[in-house]
Amino acid sequence: MNLYKLELKRLLKRKSVKISIIFSIFITVIFSYLLIHYEKYAYIDDNKNEVEIRGLNAISKRKNDWKLYNGDVTPEKLIQILNTYKQVSEKYGEYNISLRGMPISEYYQKIYPIEHLVDILTHVYHKEFNHITQEDILNFYNYNTLNFNNLIKIQENKHPNTIKQAEILYSHIKTPFIYNTMSDAIILDYIAMLIIIFTFVYAIIAAPIFANEYQTESNYIIRCTKFGGAYFAKIKILSCLTIAILTYLFCTVGFTIFFNSIFGWDICKTSAQMIYNPIILANLNFGQLEFIMIIFGLISLIAIVCFILFLSNITKSIYGTTVIVIVLYIISIIYLPIFSALPSSFLYILLYIIPTGGIFADNNFLDNLLQTIKFIHIGSFSIWLPITFFIIRLLEIPIFIYLIIYSYCKVKK
Repeated sequence: MNLYKLELKRLLKRKSVKISIIFSIFITVIFSYLLIHYEKYAYIDDNKNEVEIRGLNAISKRKNDWKLYNGDVTPEKLIQILNTYKQVSEKYGEYNISLRGMPISEYYQKIYPIEHLVDILTHVYHKEFNHITQEDILNFYNYNTLNFNNLIKIQENKHPNTIKQAEILYSHIKTPFIYNTMSDAIILDYIAMLIIIFTFVYAIIAAPIFANEYQTESNYIIRCTKFGGAYFAKIKILSCLTIAILTYLFCTVGFTIFFNSIFGWDICKTSAQMIYNPIILANLNFGQLEFIMIIFGLISLIAIVCFILFLSNITKSIYGTTVIVIVLYIISIIYLPIFSALPSSFLYILLYIIPTGGIFADNNFLDNLLQTIKFIHIGSFSIWLPITFFIIRLLEIPIFIYLIIYSYCKVKK
């Protein structure tokens, strides 16, 4: 324990580690500010002038207007939304329902609170909103189930067992859906961006942990001590992970609590189906999604840091490890153009195995959870893709830790 404390203090004295911690907190504060700053609202004041406000005042005003649409998504509430939208459409024209085509104050008071639900309805019925009838609305949940059944049968027509598995998962989804108009999915995107930033920053921090001692040759002195073998390797892994994990949790959990406190904790009740796409398998609410995103980011962070520590140990070069980290992230970001000629199965396997898999666009855990339905097929066995991401990351952590310790001890021989 004393050795662990000493190693932790040694790492915290490094300028690069201090800068990384400060940068992590700074970027979280910036994201929190942006989250509030871009909230807008407009209204008519007592002098009949149109006033546009931003930030906390805008959020407060919007809450009052949007209370009417919060709660269970019932056919009656959807019909009310349909009538409101059609009234505005008749007044200003179907193609003028926007900030530019109508008074800003009326847009924020009548259209903005229902805009997302309008998108959900057009997604379900596959036609323009003004062509949706009250009879359609009364069968909203039946339509949604029918869409799901058709989609899964088309996507998995060669895998009947997968279809059954998907239907079982879908049957567990609770209806009626719950919607809170303040539950903006942008926080999930912000958390996803924070995960990318934190994993990259602490991957760079992990790069010199072992390599630096090889280059200064202090490693050979440490190996002559009583705890200079596997025990010391474990201490170095634990101390590096401690800094990365505590900083990550402090920033992401703090950011989430800040968002929920500002916008109201009722947002946590919103059904996952009402965020992006109503035809998904996630039987979760918004609060559970926040928790899952933070946990997935945490295990991704641990897996990436352990992988970089392994590279630092085997390359024995700070420069070489850092270059590999940068290349790994570049490949993860722009893999589609690079690997477009490769078989899709090979591409999928490669992108799931690399530690950065699941945190970038086009290979994103959040998108696979909330916007698409994908399964990985292993013979007759199928696994839902978001679960696959979790399993692979959890398996990688002990594997990389073992490889670090093994390779470190092997050098001693």
